[in-house]
Amino acid sequence: MAVIPSNIKSKINLLVKKYQGDPILPLELDKIIPRLRKKDASVKDFVNFYQRDPLLCAYLIDLAWQATSTRENHPTAADHAMSTIGITGARQFLVNIGEDESTQLSKEVVFLLTSSLLAAELAKNLCKESNKKQNLYWASLAHQFPDIALWHIQPKAMWKIQYQQAKSINKIEKIDQKELGFTRSQWRQQLSTVYHMSELNQLTYKKKPPNHARQLVRYANQGYTDKTPCLKEWHKTDSWLILTANWLAKSLIAPWLKNSHQHYYHLVKQAYGLSDKQIKQAISLSLRNSSENLHDSHLLVPASCSFYLPQAAVYPKWLTQAPLATKKVTTIQPATNKTTTNHQHKPDLKQLLNKLINSPEKFSNSAELLTESFKAITVGLGFSRVVFH
Repeated sequence: MAVIPSNIKSKINLLVKKYQGDPILPLELDKIIPRLRKKDASVKDFVNFYQRDPLLCAYLIDLAWQATSTRENHPTAADHAMSTIGITGARQFLVNIGEDESTQLSKEVVFLLTSSLLAAELAKNLCKESNKKQNLYWASLAHQFPDIALWHIQPKAMWKIQYQQAKSINKIEKIDQKELGFTRSQWRQQLSTVYHMSELNQLTYKKKPPNHARQLVRYANQGYTDKTPCLKEWHKTDSWLILTANWLAKSLIAPWLKNSHQHYYHLVKQAYGLSDKQIKQAISLSLRNSSENLHDSHLLVPASCSFYLPQAAVYPKWLTQAPLATKKVTTIQPATNKTTTNHQHKPDLKQLLNKLINSPEKFSNSAELLTESFKAITVGLGFSRVVFH
C-alpha cells in the first residue's frame, strides 16, 4: 500500500480529532466505575467486560502502549493491557468520565460492535478447528474499530458509500474519495497508528483491499490460483483469516444480505482449510459463546439475529428516495397481457412442494424455505396472511 500523501493525512487527522472530541464511550461505565472505586478492586473483576465491549479493549490497549512506549514489546490483548496499567491507570482514565455518561449508539454502530465480538469468537474457534496455533482473537476483535469510529462521526457519508458499493464493488476507492476525501484504507491506517493498535492490525490495513467480486467468487469455489491476483498478498496470511472472520460475522447477523453468508462461508472454508462439519461446529460454538457473553448488554444477541428472515437492505429514505419528477403519459397495456405476465411470475405451491419432497437440499437455509412458503401461500393462492402454529 502506498504512503498516505500529507494533504490526505491532514484531512484524516482533522476527523480523528473530531472523534477524540466526541468518542464512543465504553458501553458499561455504570458497572465498571463502581467496581473501580472499590478498595479491593482487582484486574480479574473486569474480565467479563472485555467480552462485551470492543471499544473498552481498544482504549485499554492504547493506554497500555502509552505506559510502555519506551519498550520494544507492547500489550496487544485487553487483559494484558489491563494488567499493565493496573487498577490505578484504569481509574485515571475512566473515573473522570463519570458513570452516568454514555454515548447514543446508532444502529449501525451497534451492528458493527456486535459483529466484532462474534468475529473474535469465530477466529478463535476456526483456528482451533484447523489446528492453527495463532491467537487471532484480539486482532479480529479490533479489526472494525476504525470503521466503527467513521460510522460514528460520518454516518451520512458512510451510508452513501454503503449504498453505492453494493452496485459497484470494483469502484470502492473512487466512491470513498468522492464521499470522504480519502479512502477507508487510508483512514484505517492512520487511526490504527493514532490508537496504537497491534502490528498485525496495522499490517492488515496496509494491504490493498481485495475488492474484486469475481475473483472472490472464484476463490470461494476453487481456492487461490493465478486467476485471483487480488488475493496475492492476502493468501495464507493471518490478515486474511482476520478479514474473512469479520466478513462472515457480519453476514451471519445481517438478515438483509440474502444468503450472502453462504459466499463468505466458502471464503472462510478455503481460508482456514476446513471441512463443512468443522466450520459449522465453529460457527455454532461462536454464536453460542458470543450470545451468552452479550446477554443483557447494550448490543445485539448474535444467536437471535441468525433467525431473522432475509429481507431487502433497509437504507435511509433520504438516500433512496428519488426526486419528484413530472408525470409522463404512458400507454396502458391490454388487461389480458398484464394478467398473463403476472401469472407467469406467481409462485407455484405445487413446485414448492415438489422441491421440498424431492430436493430439499436446494434450500440454502430454513429462512429461504419459510420465505418461499410465505410467497407461495400469499401471492400464489391469494391469501392475505399466513400463521404457522
